[in-house]
Amino acid sequence: MIQWDTDKIVPVYGYGAKINGNISHCFPMFNGEGVHEVDGIMNAYNGIIRNPNIVFSGPTNFAPTIRMMNAIAKNASLLDY
Repeated sequence: MIQWDTDKIVPVYGYGAKINGNISHCFPMFNGEGVHEVDGIMNAYNGIIRNPNIVFSGPTNFAPTIRMMNAIAKNASLLDY
């Protein structure tokens, strides 16, 4: 279990892929808010690699994904727990 997260929902993003022929350096691998725990992460990844409209390719640019995770972390820090 993910001990550091109270709702156990994980926003999972992919990077470095062509989606319907368009290059994407940061794309959600979930519907809604995210996936549930580690099993959800694995299921999201397995679903993406089996999707014929998504082809992983290079070069890989991590910056957009890092910026997305930074924005999510900043928003989470604004919440009152």
